[in-house]
Amino acid sequence: MLDFSGFTPPFTWKRIGNEWHGPCPVTGEGADCAWSDGTATLGCRKCGPDGDGRLTGQTFLDHAKALGVLAERRPEDQSWKVRGPDGHEYEHVRVDKGPDDKTVFWRPALKSAGVKLADMSLYAANRLAPGADVVVITEGEKDCDAALRLGLVAVGTVTGAKCTPSDRSLLELIASAPGRIMLWPDADDVGAQHMRNIGRKLRRLDGCPDVLMVDPAALGLTGKGHGAADWRPSDSTDVLDAVLEAAAIYTEPTAPDTAPAQGEAKMDDEPLLDSVWVPASKIQPRPVPWLWQGWLARGEVTVSHGDPSSGKSMTAVDIAARVTTGRAFPDGKPGLAGDVLWIGHRGEDAAD
Repeated sequence: MLDFSGFTPPFTWKRIGNEWHGPCPVTGEGADCAWSDGTATLGCRKCGPDGDGRLTGQTFLDHAKALGVLAERRPEDQSWKVRGPDGHEYEHVRVDKGPDDKTVFWRPALKSAGVKLADMSLYAANRLAPGADVVVITEGEKDCDAALRLGLVAVGTVTGAKCTPSDRSLLELIASAPGRIMLWPDADDVGAQHMRNIGRKLRRLDGCPDVLMVDPAALGLTGKGHGAADWRPSDSTDVLDAVLEAAAIYTEPTAPDTAPAQGEAKMDDEPLLDSVWVPASKIQPRPVPWLWQGWLARGEVTVSHGDPSSGKSMTAVDIAARVTTGRAFPDGKPGLAGDVLWIGHRGEDAAD
């Protein structure tokens, strides 16, 4: 089997496991070609000799050209190196398929490396010099690169707008001792919520300086999703002063969001209540209040598990009948009379 390590699958192919599958470039039919990232090999049931799928004597692209077919290459146009929590570098790849249609992925895959997306460092955080007056946080590497070209000190989130960098990632930024941190959202609701989530986290972290929030509209950025990469200041513009003029001190909303509006991002891994750490030695045991002694605790969740048709539903109905009538349980232990809420499913009728 030939080595196809330089081959890029067409963007029309689909990923299945660690392979890409797509139609034969010769016949245009079926999913006869399979490309493996892991072994850097490609096979084709249509083109391989004797139907065994093996291509020999030439690369896949050379084979396609020899037959008058030019294989389409996936337009993998941008990638960025980002440091992971394990100290290794990962490549964040962006594939633009068309207007408002893009795909992003990591090399190697974060999941296979056991790395959480939220724990990835902010893009360009490794380039920060200690004590910068203002550090800008943008949404994504593309906007960060644009801010850096404008002469700003900047880092970028790598999580996407619907996920929030973890405390670990933000503490790396705070450790560089910036004078102020400026959040520059994209010009849409999701981008604004993304930066509000970050602002909320930053304000709770020790050592965080003043946090500012840029208003994209004040910089003329009104197109949906427009950010630093879309800003075109004139040559005479003092970039930092202009961005500072478009920013204000970030303050918490007067009323916390009970739920994100449609299309908005929720705060990733944000607890509904603050966590409280208590040593086990200080926890006082308390008696369990039982509905059915030794079987069903009051105020707790009980799971009934068993094979199909083993009697789970009938057991639940029997317990409900005993509670609503105050009858004793099957082992003779006394019951407590009360109400039962029965929730049917799959369109069941109560009469059934």
